[in-house]
Parts: sequence; C-alpha cells; structure tokens
Amino acid sequence: MPLEEYRRKRDFAKTPEPPPGTPGQPAAPVRGGRYVVQRHRATRLHYDFRLEVGGVLVSWAVPKGPTLDSAQRRMAIHVEDHPIEYFDFEGVIPSRQYGAGDVIVWDWGTWQAEAPTDDARTAIPDGELKFILDGQKLKGRFTIVRTSGRRRKGDDPAARAFEDDQGEQWLLIHKRGPDDQPGWDAEDHPQSVKTGRTNDDVQADRDVLWNGEAPAAQAEIDLTGAVEAAMPSSIEPMLATLATTPFDDPDWLYEIKWDGFRVQAVIDGGKVRTLTRGLKDAETYFPRLLSPASWIDARQAIVDGEVVAIDEDGRPDFSLLQTKLGQPGVGGLVYQPFDLLYLDGRLLLNVKLEDRKRLLRSVLRDHPRVRFAAHVEAVHA
Repeated sequence: MPLEEYRRKRDFAKTPEPPPGTPGQPAAPVRGGRYVVQRHRATRLHYDFRLEVGGVLVSWAVPKGPTLDSAQRRMAIHVEDHPIEYFDFEGVIPSRQYGAGDVIVWDWGTWQAEAPTDDARTAIPDGELKFILDGQKLKGRFTIVRTSGRRRKGDDPAARAFEDDQGEQWLLIHKRGPDDQPGWDAEDHPQSVKTGRTNDDVQADRDVLWNGEAPAAQAEIDLTGAVEAAMPSSIEPMLATLATTPFDDPDWLYEIKWDGFRVQAVIDGGKVRTLTRGLKDAETYFPRLLSPASWIDARQAIVDGEVVAIDEDGRPDFSLLQTKLGQPGVGGLVYQPFDLLYLDGRLLLNVKLEDRKRLLRSVLRDHPRVRFAAHVEAVHA
C-alpha cells in the first residue's frame, strides 16, 4: 500500500495528523495538481514540500526551505508519501510522536508538469521532475532531481535530521526566469497562507490571523470565536431591522444601502453556488456572475453580499438591475461582499463582525465584478 510507511510511523490516537483514506489512482498520466509546503519545527526546522501525484502527496523534506533564487540549490530528502488529507494540516504534533513539533501551511497552490516530463508517476521514480509552480509564495519553473540514495560525507549537515529515514537525496532548483529573485529566503516569509499564523502562534495555540497589508491598528484579526466544522450547504441570512431615525452607537457599524439583490456565494473547490435571500438558486438571476471562484483566495467559503447594477455615473441603480436579470454575460453587474460566514474549515458566526469583514477583505482578490463593501464605525446625524 502506498501509505503504509506513513501509517507505520504514527499513532493516530495520539497525534492530530490525519489518518489516510483510500487514495485514488488516476488512469491518465499525471501532469499537474496541487502542492503544499509545510514549515515544520521538529528536531530541526525544515520545510516539507509535497506534490499531489496519483492520489497521494509525494513528499520531500527541504532543510533550508525552497527559494526563488536560481543561483541557490536546495537539498531535498525524499520521505514517505503522505495522504491527501494532510494537505492543509496545521497544528502541533505531540512530544514522543514521530515528527514531534509545530507545523504551519507555509505555502500552497498548483503545479504543472513541464517538458520533457510527461507523467509524474514515472518521472519521480526515474529521478527527475520538471514543473511550474503557481502558489502564494512560490512561482515559476522548478526542477527536482535525485542526486544519490544516501547522505555522503560533506553534505549539508541539516540533512542529518532525516538520517533515520534513509531517504534519497534530491536537489530542488528554481530555474531562471521572470520570477527569479536573488537572495530570496523562505525564512523572510514565516507566516501561514492558511491562517496567517507563525509556528510560534501555532505552538502557543493562538487563534489569530495577521493581515500584513493592513494598517497596524487594523491588522490583527481575532478568530477566537471560530468553530472548526464541515462547511454547511448554506447559512440562513441575517436580516436588517428597520429604524425610524439615524443614531450613533459605538457598538454598531454602518454599511451602505446598495439597492441591490442579496446573494450568498458558496465556494467549494473552485466552484461557486449562488443563493438568494430565501436560499433559492440565484444562478437563474445572475448566471455565471461569480464563476469561477478566482475572486477569492479560499478552497471553501460562504460569503454574504449584494449584487448591484452600476449606472453610467458609477451609482447603484435598482431599476437598471431589474433589466439585467437572467442575462448571461451582461455587463455592469457587481457583487459587493460584506460578510464572511465560513472559511476553510471554520464557521465564523461567533467571530466579531469587524473581524469577519477584515478577514473577508484579506482573502478577496482583485476582480472586475467583485468589490469589497466597506463600512463606517460612526455616524453624525
């Protein structure tokens, strides 16, 4: 069994690492898939570089971490395959367990084989794989090539941490190109792409994200109210309450009335379902408006927002919106997301609204049909 070595080394009653399911075996050649790099502080710090190949994560331990500097070559020790369920593992492996230490999801994205690689399942046993990475931190052309079966005298002493595995030695090389960055060091980029946490945060069990692009006063995102849960098919929308007069209250924040159509977007593995306020299929009204999910940096998410039609003066116009309903590919429609209810394994309903909105803004990508709906925290009547 391809994951027998992974099972043999772990006691799943004691470690939070996921037990493997049954890996699928694709019939067609494997020329691409997902990849993940986990920063792992075990006996010694290293980076676990994993490519999704043939239903498992083929894995190498890279003591100094990957680099975007084409002048540097990184030693990589081929270790046992890991299950697909390990892809987004982040946590602390207890002491006296194999690999004891803290783990973060340092980078993730997709890989695509590059000629002459035709099938990764045969290229890896043959000792060389050429590929292109498109991730949050790593980008560009890479080669990973086997150099020997055992560590030799004079090799990188950091590789001694993996001596017991009797792993093959490989080199991970970033090829010259537009993504080449001389001097680029993984240690200068210590945060998780999944949660924004560092290894120290994970070790201290801190449930906090840090948005490095936000002003310091707004950067910390408190997720202590988040609950780990499977993603629901939908979440009942929160409705507004009518008020007769404006008011100012420090416990309230204030959003724009968009004069649009309330829409909940459910993202799952790159696919998007849209739902109306009554949780009916919204594709009838706005076909393919939010597909594919390139506008958000998430594998699974539930986003609340409003679809508006923008007139020639840049203002929302409900009458104009009504004329565009049901027309695929029609221009002038914009999705204004204002709340994030679920993100990658966590239900966020008990997180403060301000923090949900900060988290939402941090995962939205630039997109012509999606604009973050901001708010103000005080009004003056």
